[in-house]
Amino acid sequence: MRFSILSLLAILLSAQSYASPSINCEEKLLRSVGKIYYNKHSTAETWHGTGFFVQSCLIVTNAHVVLGREKMIVYSQVLSRIPEMEMKAVNEVNEEVRTHDLDFQLRTKNFTTSMREVLMINLYDDVAVLKVSPCSEGQTEVLSLYAGSEPPSEGVALLTAGFPSKNLEADPVLRQCSIQQMTASNILHDCDTAPGQSGSPLVLADTCHVVGVHKEGARGLKKAAYVEKLIRRIPN
Repeated sequence: MRFSILSLLAILLSAQSYASPSINCEEKLLRSVGKIYYNKHSTAETWHGTGFFVQSCLIVTNAHVVLGREKMIVYSQVLSRIPEMEMKAVNEVNEEVRTHDLDFQLRTKNFTTSMREVLMINLYDDVAVLKVSPCSEGQTEVLSLYAGSEPPSEGVALLTAGFPSKNLEADPVLRQCSIQQMTASNILHDCDTAPGQSGSPLVLADTCHVVGVHKEGARGLKKAAYVEKLIRRIPN
């Protein structure tokens, strides 16, 4: 049977009408983040922050979200021994998870997962990479990291999403903002953030690639870790 060009176009258009629409950056960002909540049984300490998926089994957040503020201060006082202290921090948290002293979960609107292993803690840049189980395949979105040869420019539009509320049922909050200044390892930005949003991704509004991980500041200019060093630490 021979198809006319008009018949072929009709078939193609019909097929396109049944294809699922591509997801926009805002929706992708909101579906990639989760609220991190942990309970440390030996001290009755609880904490919450934000994390985001970079692979279905890997999330990124701040080192201080994983370690807690007090331990982070202790580690930060010995920056001259960064490699040794980073490995010590990784081993300590993994031991707490192994012995069930630390119950560490990431919760999205429709999906909950638990930390199984810390793969990397970078104390200087305040970032961490965690392996989780179960993996989020098909349950969340995964964000790609910015891999441009040059840092993004000042004034570039950003989006961020995180969880400023301690309410575990709260939805993530989406903000529009921009890069105000770039340094060697940090992005200074004007995103509207609050406690609980530590670990939130900063993505380029036009490509949805992650350029930073928010780590501090609630008023004025805030600071995020630039992802350049993080890219090398994400397993393939």
